This record gives sequence, C-alpha cells and structure tokens, in this order.
Amino acid sequence: MPLQKMSVESFLRHICKTEQSGRDHPPKLTFFLGAGCSISSGIQGAAGLARMWWDGMDDDQRQLVPDYSDECAGAFYNKIVEAKFGLNEMLKQQELARIMRDARPSFGYIALAILIHKSTQWSCRDEQLSPVVLTTNFDDLLERAFLIHTPVVPVVVSHDALIDYSTSSRCIIKLHGDYRFLPYTDGPSTKSLSPDVQSRISKIIHNSDLIIIGYSGHDSGAASLIARCIQERDFSRIFWINPNPPGPEMEAAFKGATVYHVDSVTFDDLMAKILRFTEVQHPSPCRLMDHIDSYHDYFFERLQDKKRKNEDVVHLSNRFQDWFHVLHKALGFARAGDLDNAKLIIEKRMHIFAVISPFRMYCAHIFFDHNIDLNKANFHYRWALRLDQENARANAMYASFLIQHPQYIKSIGPEEYLNRAITLNPMDYNSIVNISGYLFSTDRIKDATYWLKRARGYPLSDVNCLEADFYELAHLYDKRRASELLRRIGKNLRNGVRPHNYRYENNVKAALSASSFGNGGHPLHNLIPQLAAVMEDRMPVSVLAWNQTFREACGGIADPTAV
Repeated sequence: MPLQKMSVESFLRHICKTEQSGRDHPPKLTFFLGAGCSISSGIQGAAGLARMWWDGMDDDQRQLVPDYSDECAGAFYNKIVEAKFGLNEMLKQQELARIMRDARPSFGYIALAILIHKSTQWSCRDEQLSPVVLTTNFDDLLERAFLIHTPVVPVVVSHDALIDYSTSSRCIIKLHGDYRFLPYTDGPSTKSLSPDVQSRISKIIHNSDLIIIGYSGHDSGAASLIARCIQERDFSRIFWINPNPPGPEMEAAFKGATVYHVDSVTFDDLMAKILRFTEVQHPSPCRLMDHIDSYHDYFFERLQDKKRKNEDVVHLSNRFQDWFHVLHKALGFARAGDLDNAKLIIEKRMHIFAVISPFRMYCAHIFFDHNIDLNKANFHYRWALRLDQENARANAMYASFLIQHPQYIKSIGPEEYLNRAITLNPMDYNSIVNISGYLFSTDRIKDATYWLKRARGYPLSDVNCLEADFYELAHLYDKRRASELLRRIGKNLRNGVRPHNYRYENNVKAALSASSFGNGGHPLHNLIPQLAAVMEDRMPVSVLAWNQTFREACGGIADPTAV
C-alpha cells in the first residue's frame, strides 16, 4: 500500500490532545530518531562522517574501498569504518567520542525533552503513557537536554544488556548503542536486533503511534523491528517525516500498516510546530538559576562572615563573570536606536571585564552591527583574539567585519581568519559559505568553487543557501542550472530571508567584469545587481517582477514576487 500524503497541520491534529484536535487522549507516542536529527547539533550524518574519514585515510586504507564515490558517501559508511578502524574497537570508540563529546543539544532535542516532560498537558492521560524514544544515534544529546532543561531523569537503554530495565514511559532506547560503550557501527552488527530486544521493545511501544524523523530507512535491523511490531499490531499509525520516501527495506517493513508521509519539515522545525500547537511553555530559566544560586550561596555566606576572612572565597568570587548582563542591556538600547547609551554602558563596564574574550567579541559585534563605532569594533575584535586565538566565533566575526571594511586589514586578512574559524569548528557552515563568497569577490574562482562545493554538502540554513545560490549564479553561471537557482533565490527572498548586515558590492563587480563570460559580459548583467540590492534590503523584492529573466525562471508568472 503506498504511503498516504499528510500535511504537518493534519499530523499535529492527529497526535495532540488539544481543543484544536478534538481529542481527549490520543494513542501513546513513540519517536524514532535518525542521524538527521543531530546534524543541527553539530554531529554529521553517515555521509558527512564517511567523507571526513575518507579524507584522513591513507592509500592502503582507500584501496579497501575501491568503488567509493563522494556523491553517495553515506552508502559506503560501513565499508569506510571497517577500512579505517579494522578490528580496533577502542580506536573507533575514541574517534566517536571525540566527535560527539562537545556537541550541544539543538532546539529540537530541548523541545522534545520538554514535550515528553509535559506530555500529560498535550498527549496522554497519565505519566505512565508518556512518549518513548527509539534512536539509531550514538550521541547523548537527548539525555543532556533532559538533564539541563527538565527535572526528569529518563531511563536510558544504551546497551542490549540493559533492555530488561527499560520502562514503558520516558525511556530512550539506543538501538545501535552509545558512543561511550563501543556502539554497533559495522554492517553485520546493525543488520539485526536480537529477538529478546525486539520482544521487549514490542511490549514497551504496544498500541502507540510511531513518528519517524531524521531517518533514511536504510537499516535492515530497524526495518525488521518495525516489521515485527506491525505484525504484533503494536502501532496504530506510522508517520514518516522525511522529504524522501523510505528505502526499499523500510518500505517492505511497512507492509500492512497505515503509514502517512508527512510534508517535509526538519526535526527542529517540527518540534517548534508541536510546541506552538500544544501551547506547552518554554523551559523556565529559574531551573538553571536555582542550580547557579546554590553554587553562589557558598561564596556569599562566607563573604558575609565578618569574623573569618577566607582568602580562597575572596579570590574565587572576583572571577564571577556577570558580563552577559551588561551586553544584554547594551543590545537593548542599540535595538531601540539609543546608540549613545549602548556605547556608554559598554565603556563604563569595560574595565571590569576587559580580559574576557567573549565580552570583547560581543562588544565589537554590537559596535559593528549597529554602526556605533567601527574603530572601537575593530579594536575590540583584535583584543578578543589576542585574549583567545582559539575563539572560533571571534575569528569568524572579525573576518566578516574585515570583508565589509577592508581598510582595517593589516597583516592577516579575512581568508586566514575564516580558515582558522573553520579549523576550530568544522561545522561552521556560515564561515564556509563566507570564505567562498570572499574568494569569488577577489577572482580566486578555483579556491572559491572548492569551498562552495563543500558548503553544498551540508544542511545549510535558508540564509546560507540563499548566499550560496547567489554566488553560483553570479560567478559560475550555467544556463542549465540558472532557472533552478533563480527559483530557489526567489522563494527565499519572498519568504523574507535576508543575510544580516552584509554587502555584495565586490561580488557584483567581480561577476560583471569577469573575462570568463566573454565580450558579451555576464548573461544576467542586469539581474545580478538587483538581486544583490534586494538581499541587502536596499530594494524591495517587488523590483524583480520587472526582470524578464526572473519572471521566466519562475514559470512566466506576471508577478513572481507575489507568489
């Protein structure tokens, strides 16, 4: 039976207990999370990991995967793991730990933890029917989200040996294990789950709705589990949330079930929609403040003790960093247009927090972003990096500042700062797109193209996608791709997507003067400057409706900007 199409709104009405849904107590929910859910937290999926490991393999290791293709790297994940690590399970575990230990839960994981914690408000009758999570991921992002943002400590089944301790609610079951306990990463280990594990999971998720998101479906072990649960009639309905249909193994597993293919939406965006639909409240900052206050209490009690002076307490108390409060207040004035007070607040507190790199960095950003004082912005950016050269964000921010204001460039230019930012944080997609744009603007087409192709392999934000499409259209014009790029650019511009405080003047000049387009010049010499002006918010998007090339790319619509 083919999958039935369903909108996100219909999906929300099906799973939620609200006045809008008309449901008193919908079936219990089981979330099935794949690698796609962790990408926005900085952990690459199978394809990204395969490419990264392939780049670090020597010739002997690469010979073990002779048919490798970068375009479909994910399909070679198991072979690359075997070639790179062989039988050295400890080395494999250490590499996964290196990748995952510093990742932070994205909005989606935090929202899911809150929704499970507050499930009686929107989904189930009592806590015993709270949602369960199945995942093929090795990371601990959802556990961290629970511990930081809720009072709930979920039961985590991180190994097959723990399956008997699983519970029917607020439980996270890791089908492939945990990165801290030698997870299952090779093909044979992930092809099947033990009968005991399948039987226990079947009992836990009985009579529930299954929500599958961020998952490709190319996993015979997970497919066999779902097929068994369908035969046992454990699922009322299955919701496949993915822009693509399931793979052949998962499609075969769905036989005999009621399966809905929900409109494409990311994990983070889906959780935001559920939060909005259910009106579940945001996590309270008071929870975090209570923990911080209990830490502070030790110091305050002893500082107030006039009879005894504790030198350790005095020294440690001087290191508290309340600088973020200062920035928040200054930013409020800047956004309100009161630039003098914004500058005054920062300068009055600078002597207190002058040696804190993030404070200097954000001060510089406020001065730059709101055009308060460019000299001070440059000064504080340089100080932020002097205090901490490995501050990836400071490197990236200062590079953007120098691109916009090249008069401040000294011995080190934007390219080096961007390279440093990407080295420190390889998942900084914004810097990858920015270095591509900067190199295009300086006519270094080959290097720029390398970075643009690399950016295309990542899940870019709408802003980064808009910029990447613009750079390709302006500097690598290909008539066969022009219509597709223009349609995407038009869609993002109509949806209000704009790069913040960025100028494309140098890119426009480089594109229109490029010799590669011949004597006739750039085929879109009239449109490129208009697109740049709209992206910079110097012109309304409606001006594009008068450009014939843009109209034709949007299907001959009279006013494509109104669609």
